[in-house]
Amino acid sequence: MVGFIKKLMEKGFGFIESEDLAKLKIQWDLFFHFTSINGWIEAFDTLREGQKVSFEVSKRKDWKNQAVEVEVISED
Repeated sequence: MVGFIKKLMEKGFGFIESEDLAKLKIQWDLFFHFTSINGWIEAFDTLREGQKVSFEVSKRKDWKNQAVEVEVISED
């Protein structure tokens, strides 16, 4: 799936917005944790709101959806 980083929080998480989420009947922006970013050790500090990303959707232990395998799509 493809979307954009809508909000980043200093505590190491953020939210992704995507039109693709409607196909899965997900009505809200999707939570992601910095450990869900490919190359997360370096990557979280380089993320910016509005960046285009690819991601997969996974269910957490509490059955809420979250983004995993988050990767920035370069705009070359």
